Amino acid sequence: MTVALFSPDPAERDRLQKVGIDAQLYPTVATPSEQEWQTIDVVILDLQLFRVSTSDTQIPEDFVAEQIRQAASNNPDAFWLLVSLPGSMGAAYRLRDGLFEVLRAAYRGAGVSQEPHSVTKILPIVKPPIDEIQRIEDIPIEVRNSRALEPQEMRCVRRLLKDVDGALLEPFGDGRGDAIVFKVACSLGGAVLPPRILKVGPATAIKREHANYEEFVRYKVGGYRFPHHDSEDVWFAGRSGALSYSIVGGDDPATLVEVMRAGDGSPALNDLFDHVLPPWLAMEEASVLSLRSLVNTFLSPVSLDDADQYWASDPDPVEDLWNPLPWLRDVTNRVIDVDVPTTIVHGDLHGLNIVVDSNGQAWLVDFYKTGRRVGLFDFAFCDVMLLLHKTPGMLAAAIDLPLQELMQGERASHGGGHAGRPELDVIRRRAIGRWGVNREGAFQIARGCIAIRLMQYPTTDKANAKIVASLAVGRARELHPEWELQPLIGTVAF
Repeated sequence: MTVALFSPDPAERDRLQKVGIDAQLYPTVATPSEQEWQTIDVVILDLQLFRVSTSDTQIPEDFVAEQIRQAASNNPDAFWLLVSLPGSMGAAYRLRDGLFEVLRAAYRGAGVSQEPHSVTKILPIVKPPIDEIQRIEDIPIEVRNSRALEPQEMRCVRRLLKDVDGALLEPFGDGRGDAIVFKVACSLGGAVLPPRILKVGPATAIKREHANYEEFVRYKVGGYRFPHHDSEDVWFAGRSGALSYSIVGGDDPATLVEVMRAGDGSPALNDLFDHVLPPWLAMEEASVLSLRSLVNTFLSPVSLDDADQYWASDPDPVEDLWNPLPWLRDVTNRVIDVDVPTTIVHGDLHGLNIVVDSNGQAWLVDFYKTGRRVGLFDFAFCDVMLLLHKTPGMLAAAIDLPLQELMQGERASHGGGHAGRPELDVIRRRAIGRWGVNREGAFQIARGCIAIRLMQYPTTDKANAKIVASLAVGRARELHPEWELQPLIGTVAF
């Protein structure tokens, strides 16, 4: 813990030490390095630093604001105290209101004293925040099965867990990425508290995720269950940030991938489609776009040229596997427009972002990619991710199917049979039920494009991805033979 004194007068440090405050002296707010700022917990800001005098001369507030913002932008959670020397109180009060507003606006969640105080009277004011920060820093927090968290990340974690007396963090997934979602076991007074979910990562990602929660989740869910109970708790330190999720269902939350490994994940998916996603799906808006744009939406950020390279990078997993890419190129050049509605979609609906509590209720985390897109996206993405994706390290493949069984299951599904796993049947039945059989072609194109897109990642089983892409797009081709009989096709109502 660090107490920083910003003052042009070294004698102020001596006066602080006499009242029991050990502060590091800095001559200007621009002196500490970026790394030093990230360790500062309490700031004692002498207004004399800005040459405030007892005359009527006013220091421009925008100058003060810019100095403070530039200097402390890497630590928005420090506690700020405004102090002044005896004899300068008149000028201090003139600047007080403007400077207080600058600090309060610049540092969300920061504590800022509204009144300037003589340095000799500051101990009763500064001691409580110092004691509280020290208590937070002393909370025992253990992180398992994860990369080492950066000091700024741990700072965020501690601020979000300030109301516990001990915590154990274990990641959902392998814990290796820039942003990590943790399951947190907390204790207080010897009692075990309900589990929490905590996401830690780059501040830009956390800010975007929280903004998406505010925009798309909290105020539009009506009478349905929140995707998660609360993300009010959010904290930033330097380039890092964290937010806390609390669920209100049963204890011991697990990811859908873990549930699938233990048995059948279809009840959780039924709950998700019944109680969490309907408000988003109800926000349907008409949308007409070119078929090329539709394909690019599902492939993004991969292009058809990139997809060609992915397809050619490895031999075909089975003999005579149909390559869907030439057909996609052909129809995107000849089908002018398609009519596919948009909704709010989660955008990253895979098995590690669907959390299931002990009562079988589904909850969502990670709203970084949430926004308005083609409504079929979540269905197709979730289907393909659960079918193909492998998580390195702690978890094996979400689905273990030999190639021939995978092909048989996909062909059976296209013919109205079972896909080989009950949770996939849930997704496909819900997709067709929600959007109608006339949009199955769009759904299959979405599945094929997403399977191709996922081939760029080393965690994807590329052989299986080729099978899914080939059979899915092949199914769309079967559903729309008229596309190959006409030279130019106008708007298609999927």
